[in-house]
Amino acid sequence: MAEFDRVVTDPRLRLADLRAHLAGLDPSQSFLGAYRVATTSGTTGQRSIVVFTAEEAAAWRAVSGRPMMRMGIGPRPRFAALGSPSPVHVIRQVLVPPGVPAPPLSAATPIAELVAALNAQQPELLLGAVGVWRALAEEQIAGRLRIAPKVAFFSSEAVTADVRRRVRQAWAIEPVTGYAATEAPAIATSSPEHPELEIAEDALVLEIVDKDGKPVAPGRPGAKVLLTNLINYAQPLIRYELTDSVVESGLPNPAGRPWRCLLSVDGVLRTSCISLSRTARLWQSTRRCSGQPSFPWRR
Repeated sequence: MAEFDRVVTDPRLRLADLRAHLAGLDPSQSFLGAYRVATTSGTTGQRSIVVFTAEEAAAWRAVSGRPMMRMGIGPRPRFAALGSPSPVHVIRQVLVPPGVPAPPLSAATPIAELVAALNAQQPELLLGAVGVWRALAEEQIAGRLRIAPKVAFFSSEAVTADVRRRVRQAWAIEPVTGYAATEAPAIATSSPEHPELEIAEDALVLEIVDKDGKPVAPGRPGAKVLLTNLINYAQPLIRYELTDSVVESGLPNPAGRPWRCLLSVDGVLRTSCISLSRTARLWQSTRRCSGQPSFPWRR
């Protein structure tokens, strides 16, 4: 972030001004009427700030919505997004379409309120943190929650075999998992048919490397990934370092598309930011992995 002002392509974007905007009374509003501003949680010591033009945000919504459309979910579904309550979380700033109110519910909402709200809403698409949806699956099994979603798309934690079993028992659907970051809101997603996570290679370049930055062969866990965002031009991210350990599949894409896939074990994407021990903390806040930028800039 120290080189932010040098990297951005719009001279109106200045880190000091963006920080002032985020510290203002309503950081959820667009910056200069032209940019959506999202941030990481800052758990590495300093939060990353990522800006999106309206066109860039629309492109990411298309990328993130593509797997949903393959599963029969239309462009304007009834959805329940239970993630971070932060107004500058990437879901609220980028992935919620213009004109659609930001989700009033979050992973921090008390469970009884969630049950009542979801019973009234009857969402067809479930989004967000694994921990809270696991608890809501229990509410469905107990008969207090009564919804019939078509798709469950979970992130922020490991989708374990136990979570999958409970979701199937509650709603008779196979949960889908995603790998995303504020810096690239839709990196890879699985499908009900295939647990492998297909990389959105038309939107980004993902290099899996060891601790020295050398490529890692498929089937072996990397120490980190280098992300090149092909959509964001206002704030270019080229070989941006995310401290995630992922494993590339050495087999052809099971869906027949030309894009590479990431391996999962029992549906669990092995990344350093995912930890079952963090489940309880999701009730207070959720986060994505905070990336540490690689050459040519650093936070």
